Amino acid sequence: MSAKLKNSPVIMAVFERIAQERSHQRELFLNGQIMFDVSSAVPDPNRKLRVLTEEVGEVAQEIELLEKFSLTGEGGKARAKGLAVRTEKLRDELVQVAAVAVAWLESLEAPSGAATIKPPKCIHGIPMQEYCSECAAVMRPAIARNPRRA
Repeated sequence: MSAKLKNSPVIMAVFERIAQERSHQRELFLNGQIMFDVSSAVPDPNRKLRVLTEEVGEVAQEIELLEKFSLTGEGGKARAKGLAVRTEKLRDELVQVAAVAVAWLESLEAPSGAATIKPPKCIHGIPMQEYCSECAAVMRPAIARNPRRA
């Protein structure tokens, strides 16, 4: 990274937010709350693209909400607060997009065929990214609780 970028507190704060989101994604994966980690070599590029596209779609939704609020929101302090909340949610979604892109880059930087972290296994020893018919009944409720990450 160039010295100019390293000396920018804004850029360093953005990179820190992305790193925190990557850590959060790994925690979710290791706790079995999401089915796979984009940083792993296991999911194919189509699956990774769907995750990234889903995150970009959430950015679009936040932009839509921000535009609606700015056009129809109340005046004064309430409007300023609402715009600040919507802007923060947009910022969060953009960080998630960046973190998914970084995770994908991690999978490309890893040695060929090597996953950056080992996927957790079900009680039958099958990696969580694969299908275990005996665990399917257990996994469906977990996916239902967080379908956007499945």
